[in-house]
Amino acid sequence: MAIPSAPPLLVARSGARQWITLVVHPGLPGDAGPSSLDWVLLDDNGAGSSSTDLLPDLLPTLPSPIAQR
Repeated sequence: MAIPSAPPLLVARSGARQWITLVVHPGLPGDAGPSSLDWVLLDDNGAGSSSTDLLPDLLPTLPSPIAQR
């Protein structure tokens, strides 16, 4: 799964290269709130993994080096 780059106005390049940076968008007008984020995490059909299962899958796709805690 590819992670799209954030538009330059949202995240400074220096910050995005140093830290894992997630830009959270509430969704379409009228669909704002936690439910729109749930749909993204659940693959839009409720069949996806939980967010704790998704993070290890996302980490290898990030540019190196990323400091692990």
